[in-house]
Amino acid sequence: MNRGTLLVAILLASACAGVRAESAPGSPTTRSAAVPDSDPSTVLASPSNSSVQREEAARLLLQQDAPQARQVIQRTLEDASDPQAQLAVARAISTSGLCRGEYLVPLRLMMGNDRVLTDAAAQALAACRDNPESLRLLINFASARQQREADRLVVIRALGSLTEKPAAEFLISLLLREDDSQRIRNAAADALVEMTGHNENGQDPRLWSAWWNQNSARPEAQWKQELTVHQASRYVAVRQQYLQLAGELQSILTRVYETTPPAQQPALLLTYLRSGHSEIRRIGATVVHSEAMAAQPITAETREQLRSMIADGSRDVRMAVAGALLATNDPAALDPLLKQLAREGDPEVRASLAAPLASIGDLRAVPALRQMLSDPSLSAAAAGAAALRELGPVIREKDPALAMAVAKDLQGALSRVEGGPGAMPLREAIAEAMIPLREPSLIPTFYQFLGESGSTRLRWAALRALGELRDPKAADTIARYLEDRESGVRLEAVRSLGKTSAAEHAELLYRRTSIVEETDPSVRDEAWGVLQGVFAKLPLEQLPVWVQRYAGEASRRVVVLRAMAQRQEAAGDAAHLAVTRQAIGVALMDLDQPLDASTQFKTALDYFAGQADQQMMTEQLVEQYLRSLVRSRSTTQIIEFGSRLLTQRASYQQTLGVVLRNEVRGMVDQKQYADAVSIIQASRRIDPPLATKYADDLDAIGKEAASFMPAGPATVPATQASR
Repeated sequence: MNRGTLLVAILLASACAGVRAESAPGSPTTRSAAVPDSDPSTVLASPSNSSVQREEAARLLLQQDAPQARQVIQRTLEDASDPQAQLAVARAISTSGLCRGEYLVPLRLMMGNDRVLTDAAAQALAACRDNPESLRLLINFASARQQREADRLVVIRALGSLTEKPAAEFLISLLLREDDSQRIRNAAADALVEMTGHNENGQDPRLWSAWWNQNSARPEAQWKQELTVHQASRYVAVRQQYLQLAGELQSILTRVYETTPPAQQPALLLTYLRSGHSEIRRIGATVVHSEAMAAQPITAETREQLRSMIADGSRDVRMAVAGALLATNDPAALDPLLKQLAREGDPEVRASLAAPLASIGDLRAVPALRQMLSDPSLSAAAAGAAALRELGPVIREKDPALAMAVAKDLQGALSRVEGGPGAMPLREAIAEAMIPLREPSLIPTFYQFLGESGSTRLRWAALRALGELRDPKAADTIARYLEDRESGVRLEAVRSLGKTSAAEHAELLYRRTSIVEETDPSVRDEAWGVLQGVFAKLPLEQLPVWVQRYAGEASRRVVVLRAMAQRQEAAGDAAHLAVTRQAIGVALMDLDQPLDASTQFKTALDYFAGQADQQMMTEQLVEQYLRSLVRSRSTTQIIEFGSRLLTQRASYQQTLGVVLRNEVRGMVDQKQYADAVSIIQASRRIDPPLATKYADDLDAIGKEAASFMPAGPATVPATQASR
């Protein structure tokens, strides 16, 4: 790895990490932030775990908010013998904002002995801003001159993150207090800048005093609103800078990975995944996703590491890991995914966990996904429905009773969804989840969806579901949506009609094949595909009408003709079958498929040759069959058929000679010289031979063709005298 590139990546990672390092002072970690698959209390209490893992364990305990979890948090804050655990809890409180009144005093007692602990505890107290006691504890510490100046400075900085008016009043008084050190007064001014955004006041006591005089009389609500707006805008700016840095970091680290020798890439990838910086871990997960999507092998160690990161302390990492697991489709990730889903507090992350669960294809995920249908987050509930749709075929095939239960859950979820923003995507996801279950009890619901004029997806899903049920009774209802305003709905109506339709829907499908009636070519093509299957259901006497409809379209005419031939053959109607085969041959010749046409002509000819009263039909077929043999370059069959014709009747000299002469002439005109010579050479081997006038005509054409070809004995035709 280039040293300069590595240095830039490290600097960017440090910038992305925010205002604090993610590892404990003096003990940087390179292990994953994921909590091992054990009780968070145990993880938090174990010094062998990384600082980031312990912080994640603390966050999980805060989220649980159960009496036992609260006791663990409070005991840890009070236990000065394990400062790293105290630090993990304080940082978890400051980043999550999850705080209770009983934590305030232990946090205050952590301040004053160690600068890192003081900073973490002060930030945690600032995060407890909804409790007035937290502000009082911070002010008391910051004003106490007996405390170390370095500790007071970090507490003053924490006060700058608040929007409460008493915090500003204290900072103003501290700035104006001349009996304190200049560093303390400057820190108070800096905190005011951080709080208000008034950079122009700098560290000038007079400007801040004037500002306070102008604003101190404002009501508390107005005061907080203005400062909240400022801090929100500042957050947006910082967030934008963060995203830019993160994007540059991802570009650099991805490039480093791609330029690393393949044998060294797995080790480098593990370094990313085990980094103490959340951004690098996230990038590592995206690299795994890219490699898996490119069908590159993922090592067992990398898969294991990914599984350990499902409960990572960073939501962005957890999201990226979910994407990577979806791409790798790791069955061993099922249990940790289910465990994380049960405790995940972020609705977006919960939504991201559903897809990898479904991709594994294990029915043990179904209970959790069914529960997601009741998720308070509409997007998470929709993700659960989408996952059930993916698992639907497996559910239906392996456990029909479960399929019925899931169908009932989906109906229940649908009834609970109220109108308003975000409701329609969930209803649509529920509708699509019903499709693969093929549950007849849902038919009334599908009919209800068809009436939803405001949702294309609902109508589409209903049509798809009715088609999957293959109930002919639904065909008439489906057919009505061949006229829907949305082409996607019309397309699905055509497809579903193909699974449920009867012969009476042929005319409706025919209209969808017309460019006049249907503007979407995909609908027209699908309608033709479905219509081909309907021909087998039509009465035989109706098929000639369809042949006439496609008189100018050989590719479609031949389909109808083949359907006719199958029915005639099944009925033993040899005479009509021979006529149909001849018509198929003509259509195939129009499609430039002479070899296939020759088979049809020969079968028809064999029939009519045995009928004494069919001489005219026979002669027509002789010419058609011979023409198909020439155009398919079937020289052996030309020799055999020509010899047989002339042996049977000398009068076939004219038919044979004229067809061969005209076809060869056409080949030369189209510059197919070698083919023309090949046919002429085959004609010399017909026995009895062709009449002299036809043989001479062929020789003349052969010489003309040979003049355009490279000289050689194989390409120069023989003269009439040499025969």
